[in-house]
Amino acid sequence: LINSMVITKGTDAIKANIAYKNVSSNQFKTFINSTIGNLTWFFNHDAPGLPPAVDETGLSKSDRINVTIRLNDLNHFDQLQKSMAQQGLHIRMEPRLQEVLVIKQVIHQN
Repeated sequence: LINSMVITKGTDAIKANIAYKNVSSNQFKTFINSTIGNLTWFFNHDAPGLPPAVDETGLSKSDRINVTIRLNDLNHFDQLQKSMAQQGLHIRMEPRLQEVLVIKQVIHQN
């Protein structure tokens, strides 16, 4: 079991209806008309220090969301929770089974 960041959908999640856009600045990352998969990919690949993100929203690949993340919130889980809840998504830490790659030995070849 690995402590994971579980994402669920609140009853007030807002669906988007405009063209997909992924906007970044020094302070914010914004997903406009994006999929939940893009958001979890961001958490898992572009947000070092966070535990693995697990999507349990029930949203399909065709469902679209609008989410803005303050990059500073990535260092403060409680702030990230609050910000995401205001946008209709809830995150919490829970243990989940995860597949991992374990490297036991590195063999050097000359």
